[in-house]
Formats: sequence, C-alpha cells, structure tokens
Amino acid sequence: MKKRKVVALTGCMLFYCSFAPIANAQETDAGGNAQKIEEVLVTAPRLQELSPVELTVITADDIKARGAQNVAEALKEVTGVYITSGNAKGMAIAQIRGSNAENTKVFVDGVPLTQVGEAKVDLRNIPAENIAKIEVIKGAASVIYGTDAPGGIIYVTTKKGQGKMNKSVSVAAGDNNNYKLSATVAGDTGKFNYYFGAKQERTDGYTDHTRENAEYYNGKFSWELKNSDSLTVFGSYTKRSEQVPNRFYIDGSILPYPSGGGSVSGSSTTYSGTYDWEFDPVKQTYAGMLYNRKLNKISDLSLKIYHSGESSLLNTMYEPGDKPLHVNWDGKVDGFELQHVTRTSPANTFTWGYAYEKKSFEETCSSAYASWADYDYHSNSVYLQNVTKVGNKLALSMGFRHDAIKDHETTYNQTGAYHDPYAKGYHDDHGDYTANKPVVSLTYALNDNTNLHGAVGKSYRYPNARERCGSKYYISGSGSTAKMVDLPYLLPEEALNREVGLTHTTKFGLGLDFTYFNKDITNMIKSSNNYMSYKDMYFNIPNVNMHGFEVELSQKVGKYIKGFLNYTYTNAFDTQKKRQVADIPFRKLSYGLNYEGKDGINVNLAVSYYGSTKSMFSIGDGNGTADAITNFEGLTLSLPSYHVVDLKVSKQVKNEEFYFKINNLLDEKYYSGAWLLGPGRYVEVCTSVKF
Repeated sequence: MKKRKVVALTGCMLFYCSFAPIANAQETDAGGNAQKIEEVLVTAPRLQELSPVELTVITADDIKARGAQNVAEALKEVTGVYITSGNAKGMAIAQIRGSNAENTKVFVDGVPLTQVGEAKVDLRNIPAENIAKIEVIKGAASVIYGTDAPGGIIYVTTKKGQGKMNKSVSVAAGDNNNYKLSATVAGDTGKFNYYFGAKQERTDGYTDHTRENAEYYNGKFSWELKNSDSLTVFGSYTKRSEQVPNRFYIDGSILPYPSGGGSVSGSSTTYSGTYDWEFDPVKQTYAGMLYNRKLNKISDLSLKIYHSGESSLLNTMYEPGDKPLHVNWDGKVDGFELQHVTRTSPANTFTWGYAYEKKSFEETCSSAYASWADYDYHSNSVYLQNVTKVGNKLALSMGFRHDAIKDHETTYNQTGAYHDPYAKGYHDDHGDYTANKPVVSLTYALNDNTNLHGAVGKSYRYPNARERCGSKYYISGSGSTAKMVDLPYLLPEEALNREVGLTHTTKFGLGLDFTYFNKDITNMIKSSNNYMSYKDMYFNIPNVNMHGFEVELSQKVGKYIKGFLNYTYTNAFDTQKKRQVADIPFRKLSYGLNYEGKDGINVNLAVSYYGSTKSMFSIGDGNGTADAITNFEGLTLSLPSYHVVDLKVSKQVKNEEFYFKINNLLDEKYYSGAWLLGPGRYVEVCTSVKF
C-alpha cells in the first residue's frame, strides 16, 4: 500500500511540473547529458547556468594541464572522491564519500563498465588522451543512470572529430624504462564525424615486480541522417599485462597474502600464502550504438544498444613449495535502453525510458579446493524524470525508477565436483528483487552570485556475483552472546542520500562551493573470512552512517594564474560496532596553481594531502565487501598522513607541444596501502605533433 502511495504521489508531482510556466529549460539526451535549449527570458549570467543537478566536470583542458594519464589520475583532486590502489589486485578504484567501490557506477559514452564478479572498475583502463570530459555525480544520482549506485556516478564522454581531417602523434619517455606512444586521427565532414585513437605503454615499474605492458584502442563514428536523425557507433579495446607489487615486511622479506577472501568458486583461503600476483592479461572491451530520432520540434526518441566485457587471467605463486595458482575470470554485460524526451514547455522537459540489462560471469580456478562458478543476471527498469525551472530562481529535477532483478548462481567448490549437486561446496541459488526509488534535486538562486543546492534520494545495491556465491549469515546478539545465524540470501544495500550546499562567486572572482552530505545505509554487505568454511561468508551490517563536507575554492590572479583548493572530510562508520567501514582517511586536501601564458607556456603545480588512516591487506576496498574481519588487527596497518607534489611544464609552438612533468617532486616516502610503499619521484618528457 505504501509503495502505491509513493508511485501515485510521484506521478502527480511529475504531471503538475510538466505544465509549469516559465522561462528557461534544460533537457537530458539519451546519454544522460544535460543540454541547454533556447533561452526565452534573458536573466543574469549566473542564472542562465542554473541546473538542478550538482556535479563536478573535468574537461579535456583540465586533464591536459594536470598531465593525467587515465581517469584514475584525472579524479584524484576531486572532492569526495578517493582513488585507492592498495587492494591486493592493484586496481585503481573510486570510493565516493566513504562508499565501497562496488557502489560507484562508471559509464563511457553511456555504456556501463562492470567487472561483473566484484563490480569494481579499474579506472586505469580508460586512457586520458581520448577523453572530452568527465562528470561526477556524488550522492543521489539521476534515475536515468540507475539508482543502484549509492556512492555516485562517473560519466566519461570521449572525444569526437572536429573540422577537416587532423592527425596527431605523441611520444613520451620517463623513469623506470617507461615509454608511451599514442596516435589519433579525427575529422568532421558535416554528415560524418569520426575519431580513432590508439596508445601503447610499457614500464619496468617503480619497485620490484611492477612491470606492465598495455595497449588501448577506441573509436567513435557518427552519421547525420535524414530529418535530423543521427547514428553513433563507438567502442574500445584495452589489454594489460601487469605485475602487482609485492608487500614487504620491515626486514625486506616478502609478505605473502595473509588470507581474507578466496576466489568465487574456491575456499575462503584460496589466495592465502600467495605472492607474485600477475595478470596476463586483463582485457576490457565496450561497444555501443546510439540512434537518435527527432519526432517533432519538442520530442526526441533514442535507442541505445551496448556491450561491455572484462576477462582476466591471474597467476600467483603459493607457499610452501612455490606452487603456481591460476584464476580465470570472464564477465559480460549486454543491454539496451529506449528513451523518450519531450519539452512540454520552454521551461520543462519530461523524460521516460525503459532499460534491459543482462550480465554473465564465469570463473575457473586451479586450486585443489576450487573448480567452477557461473552467474547470470537480468534486470528490467522503467524510469521517469522531470526537469523544470520555476521562475528565474528555482531549477528542480524529480525522478522515479522501478527495477526488477532476477539472477542465478551456481558454484562447485571442489575439484571433480563439476555438476555434482552432492559434492561439498555445491551451491545453486535463484534471486528475485524489486526496488522503487525516488530522487529529487534542486538549485535555488538567492541572487546573481549565490545559489543553494540540495538533493535527496533513495538508492540500492544488489549483491554482486562474488557475494551471491558466498555463504550468508547475520549476527544475532552482541558481545559474548553474539553468534552467526545462516541466511538463505543476502539483503541488498539500501541508502538514503541527502546533501545540501551553497555556491557563491564574489565580485573579486573568488569561487566557493560548500556541500554537506549525510548518507544512511541499511544492510551494508560485509565479508567475513572463516578458516573452517569452504568459501567466503557475507553478512549485512544493520546500519552504517556516512557524513561529511566538501569545500571547493577557486581564484583567478591576474590574467594568467588560477589557484584552487579542495578539502574533504568523510566519516563512514558502523553505528553498532562504532568503527570505520572504509580504508580512506578522514581528511583529504588538494591545492595548487595553474599558469597559462599567451606565449604558449603552461605550468601546473598541484599538492595532494592525505590524512592518516588504517589500511587492510585484502582483495577488497578495505573494511568493505571482500575484506575479512578474522585477524583484523593482524591484517591492518596504520598509515601516516603524507603530501605529494606534482609539477608539469609545457610549451606549445604552432602544431607541436613539449612538456616535462615530475610526479612526487619532493620524493615523499609514504604507504599507499598496508605494507605497500608508494611510488617515489618520477620524471617524464614528451613531445607531440598535430598535422
């Protein structure tokens, strides 16, 4: 009954807003990007930019100035976003406002990138050279992207061609035998737009066992058809072979992986005692097609079809006896989305859509206590979103999304047990979930220079393949009376995201944005390793609270210099156990200067500060899912705070650019994870030419 009331109320609000009078409007295209439409009433410049959704945008120029090589490096200064790479698998993953990386959704040109087994996306696999912009939505995300991202959304838009055919070649070399070669060809004939990029890089690594070879290819091709219709086809292929750095005791001896998570199909100690982890290779692909049809002057219809996949072969050595262990993963995502956008008035845009998605995952493992895992997932979603401007003061977005999910997982946790339902470790289970989630966001202009912004929305995260294949339980009682009680299934995480903030620009050009956020998570999924169990065990934490604030300052000094300062405070804790649930510091600070002279010289100096934190040597995010709590203190190391200074200097001469950059300029010694030393000073030089 309550669900029906929510649906009815949301429908009435959308119906009312769709006929709101007023002046300016904003629409959302099939890729989920905000687009301006014709302004009828001329207002102050600040009000013309009024948008109901608060987001952070990193442009191609920002990425170039910082010298970022991939999405992970491009996002490291963004408030509320923590790029961590201290997990045992060496992935660079994004944790937003304290949430686990599984709670962050990553899109490239509208295609969701999903590592199906663990649902964490390695952001190093998206090279910076082909990026037009990166948009980050933290907290209550738009229903168009899905409400299954309690952490937030990272949306990457790749470049497209401009003007007549142009080509570029770039060559870079740096310390540790680091070499990079990239090339692009792009253009626009008016009816046909094309862009293709390729990149290859190799390095011996900054320490023992960190060699890496990678190649990247991506393309985007668009055709303008009859009646203003358009068709875009795009795709990418990435292949990486890399060694994951070993961890070392103080005496210099190798610290083997101490346990805390097994393979999906294997026992909870599959990785225990392993070292020399190496992916050979990791392959990531995505492809999509977007067809846009203009139905009339106020209405557009679009169809998006997409595929993404990731496969990997992990090789490790096992103590005692230096025996090899191999784990092979293969995950795929296929889907389509139909979206209809109607501008019901100059001030209002109404969007509805239907989305279908299928995921599949398989794993094989050479361990004597593991064999095979298979997982299938199907989701059907319907969403409604209305964006309106009320007067010249208020921009409002309201949305509602219904998701229906079914999945099936089967595991055989013993060699020779393939398709044997009586073997130890055999598990076969079906899941069926539904969710109804509303989201509201707004911006209110107090005056020409000051805006208030806020958002509230519900979201959820369905258990991923690893969690579905593990054993489930909940904790009954507390203290000495606490005991584990078996569960037939895990509950999905549910979150209520709230944020409120203020944006202000002074007459002297100082820009300020302050945001306070508060997120309550019910049934957060957590892992517990049990040495007596044949596989990982998972449970739901009843309640977790994540709150904090973000401050962004920017100031232009004269004609050529711009300074910035970004500060984040995040507290994410289990309200029952009174302890942190993520390996991220309470405080994060970034500040710096950028000089852009008329003589083609650009200088970027950035300082990043990370507060002290505790870090766990695990295959997960740290205190989150896939992180064991058995021997918690034995697996955890307290990491001190540290500063890292990065410098890049470039010179543009006609069609050529030269630059050198120094990462960790002061050669700061720090730990990026438990027993994992971070990279020292790194120097790189590069030349590129356009023709």
